[in-house]
Amino acid sequence: MCFDPAQTIDALAAWDVIYPYDNLIDPKKHKMWVCMSKENLWFLRINSLRYKKHCVVLPVKRHAFLDRDSFIGCGGDLIQVAEAELHDLLTRQGIEARQGIVGQIHQAERPAICAALRACTAPAISRTMARELGCAPDGA
Repeated sequence: MCFDPAQTIDALAAWDVIYPYDNLIDPKKHKMWVCMSKENLWFLRINSLRYKKHCVVLPVKRHAFLDRDSFIGCGGDLIQVAEAELHDLLTRQGIEARQGIVGQIHQAERPAICAALRACTAPAISRTMARELGCAPDGA
């Protein structure tokens, strides 16, 4: 069956992980992104190394789609794409196992991610993400 990026975009929800072609990094390559807002098509990137203060570890034992313990960058790397661009970036993924939604962020890591987002994200963006991600306000 052929992969349909439009179906992936339609099914996308907060905390879902996709593996598009990332044209915002150097060198450009496929990277995992976590959906932070379906409404706004906001994403955060997953990296294999901690690269900022506000990175949260994603243990491989709870995230089968990862090859190793990795990190979600919560400080200043918000990716926003238009739907047509996301469609194109998803289309470029030729590895069948990496097409579509490849997984979700485990419940155990979500409170730490929400806390990191509150600590380093502009208030209006933080409120939007908290609403869509189901984060408790003010760390409650």
